[in-house]
Amino acid sequence: MRRLCTALLVLLLPLTVTAGDTQVADPGVANDEAVWDPLEKYNRWMFGLNRQIDDIALKPAAEKYREYAPDLLKLGIRNFFSNIDDIGVLANSTLQGKMDQALDDSARLAINTLVGIGGVIDVATMLDFEKSNEDFGQTFGYWGVPEGPYIVLPLLGPRTLRSATGTALDTWLQVEALGAVSEASAGQDLVTELMAMKLIDEREQLLAKSALLDQAALDPYTFTRDAYLAYRRCLVEDCDKIDYVPNTVEENEGSSGAEPLSDGIPALPRQDEIDLLDELD
Repeated sequence: MRRLCTALLVLLLPLTVTAGDTQVADPGVANDEAVWDPLEKYNRWMFGLNRQIDDIALKPAAEKYREYAPDLLKLGIRNFFSNIDDIGVLANSTLQGKMDQALDDSARLAINTLVGIGGVIDVATMLDFEKSNEDFGQTFGYWGVPEGPYIVLPLLGPRTLRSATGTALDTWLQVEALGAVSEASAGQDLVTELMAMKLIDEREQLLAKSALLDQAALDPYTFTRDAYLAYRRCLVEDCDKIDYVPNTVEENEGSSGAEPLSDGIPALPRQDEIDLLDELD
């Protein structure tokens, strides 16, 4: 029951706030879809609160983790959680009918779990089984579920209603998998401790990029929202699998926005922005 509550809490907390049903177009997102931010007042408050929590707790913890944890240990931890994530990736590749990709995902999961000591060693990548990027939010988008309003979740940051629902399912699946692994290996439920470790490890990976928000725009909230929406719409259309992404400011000069890759889905204007949003997501 505790595991189920952990997953559902991700979805329910931000939805306790209500707001008017207003949809406005925003030129910051070069997409056929408008920016729907009816919870903007709450979202800005939560965005600021998340940054305060980060400054007080998460960032210092991540800095200590970077300072004292050996690189080999950090790599093993990331590989382990990546292997847990591959359970959801496999499920969503299958639900989207990407059967060739699902076969590769299943091979990757089996190899890393059995040969890579529970995923601690990424043997599959060494064998050219590359990691896919699929989640329930993308699956909902693949099947035509509207993305819904933009919301900012406690600690987890930017989402839409669709991706937040997907996050709840992804989290539930990860919590169940971590519970099974911890009980099998340690004889006790260590889900809370493992999820906390995952959060700190993910924050540590963002330390070098955390200044980007302050440098990118006068309004970090608007920048984060527009970049996140463009990025998620890109993932739904699989445009992350297209090779070309502009890497320099010069490549984008003289244009009013990023050139669409396909069906109006934009490429983000800078590779570092893609890297940041990939980590935030």
